[in-house]
Amino acid sequence: MLTKQIVAFIDLLGFSSIIRQNDEVRLQQVLGLLKQLADAVGEFNIAEIAKSEQRREVSLRPAISAFSDNIVFSFRLDRMRKLDIREHAAVHYLAHDVARIFMRAIDFGCAVRGGIAVGDLFHEGRVVFGPALVEAYELESNFAHEPRVLLSPEAAKLLKHDSYLVREDDGFDSLHFLRAAFDASANSLDWHAKTRARVEKECATLKDKGNLKGYQYWSALLTRFDRLLPRREN
Repeated sequence: MLTKQIVAFIDLLGFSSIIRQNDEVRLQQVLGLLKQLADAVGEFNIAEIAKSEQRREVSLRPAISAFSDNIVFSFRLDRMRKLDIREHAAVHYLAHDVARIFMRAIDFGCAVRGGIAVGDLFHEGRVVFGPALVEAYELESNFAHEPRVLLSPEAAKLLKHDSYLVREDDGFDSLHFLRAAFDASANSLDWHAKTRARVEKECATLKDKGNLKGYQYWSALLTRFDRLLPRREN
């Protein structure tokens, strides 16, 4: 049965190119991330945990599916609302989970791009389909154009005013996964400086090789580091 859900479709940019290079070190890094994603695959779960008579906590886990370089996350709104859990909990989970994927993927030369939609979806037992998934996929493939995770208008309306959302120049709202990665780092400024240098190096390499499409992606990512995260001055 289809139910109303928040769904995110995430794609690893540059994945095919990495595989074709047949670089043993990078292939091992890719395999490590894919194994990690396979271990995370599972169904949506939400449960209230009693810490004491006065204090309760909620355990929230999205449904996750992964196939090659595509990952799908979903959150059932009916079950979240039943426990009075705000939709913004999904934003924070997605921001940090996409950040973790990005932080692994960038080590072997991949970036992330995706779409987030709200609508009817079935996501159980490794099967995922429905209009919401189609919309999230189309946001990623037809509108994102660069390493960013766009929200549909309905998703933006439902999840507005969250610290991990940012308004883009073209009017779309996007998931601020770079901010989540920055926040999650033990030494945020050091992480930013080193990762920005990594992105800048990848830009130069791709430009030298004449890979203009790859250069375009990574140049856009470099701009995001400069615009959305604090610069570390020498």
